[in-house]
Amino acid sequence: MSSNFVAGAVERRRELSREAFVLEFERQKPVVVEGGGGAALARWDAEYLSATVGGAELELLEGVYSARARGEGFANAQKRMRTLAEYIRALLRGESDPGYLFNTESGVLLTNPAAPEFQVGWGRALNPGLAPLAADFELPGFLRPESLIYAALILGGPAQASPLHYDLGGEAKALVQLRGKKRVLLFPPSEAAFLSFPSWFEEAPAAFRVPHASEVDLDRPEPEPERFPELARAECLGTELGPGDVLYWPSFWAHHIRNQDAFTLAVSVTVEELHTNAMQLRETLGILSRLFLRMAGDPRRGFDLTSRAGVLAALRALESELFSEENRKRSSMWSWHNSIWHG
Repeated sequence: MSSNFVAGAVERRRELSREAFVLEFERQKPVVVEGGGGAALARWDAEYLSATVGGAELELLEGVYSARARGEGFANAQKRMRTLAEYIRALLRGESDPGYLFNTESGVLLTNPAAPEFQVGWGRALNPGLAPLAADFELPGFLRPESLIYAALILGGPAQASPLHYDLGGEAKALVQLRGKKRVLLFPPSEAAFLSFPSWFEEAPAAFRVPHASEVDLDRPEPEPERFPELARAECLGTELGPGDVLYWPSFWAHHIRNQDAFTLAVSVTVEELHTNAMQLRETLGILSRLFLRMAGDPRRGFDLTSRAGVLAALRALESELFSEENRKRSSMWSWHNSIWHG
């Protein structure tokens, strides 16, 4: 994992109350809280998981999250079904690409049935084979239990990493590290302009080319400066997680996470942080439409809105405008509204 872009370390706390979390960190910046994990930290080793929930069926992606997968153009990408016990044995044998229990609905062990609005997507994707683990798992004390959307197992070895990406639904995360170590890089939303995310408006994106996953490969010692010259401008925070560490990061922070050990286990807790209603989305639509119409009326732009390709090109231009030097650090609706409406 490249460390060329680390501007500072994630702050650490030995304890963190709900009140201090809201005041200092929530929706603002990441923090690592030590001493978490509860009963799961004490019990969840390879033997316990195999004995307790080893029969749980998992859908794993092979050829996607290994260090060499990107360089191979994901040519060997495939889904593979394994039980948890089979997968654990493959990890302990040191298989080169046993798949990665990450970013799969089959890893969900806990949902929030008390919140009907969260019962969509992975918020309703509980794997019944993993459900017995919920009795051992304690939510980090600085979170509101009502904000839980779901919690999922992440399990892998040193061959696997989650590439640089952000989470699509506006959720925040708390990563509870239980076994092994992880290295993490975190980029605030203000740095997204430098991270080479593919456009939402590409005509025909290639496999695994998605708008929330960067094209930059941070596992390279030097991540292709000639191809990604803006990357050198990006600032980020870094940290290493060990057993009992809980890492929180706010909505839309991009993150790259690499496992360090043969059996690296964590629980990813997904929580609602951005409360959004129809009026907010209407306001956003109005602001973006006004900016788009202004750009479309500028003959220097040369927009062609008579074809699908022309419309997509115009939308890509609008998308780029949002990350201009003037705009990339805006963080309030008031600022966005007035800069566009009266600009």
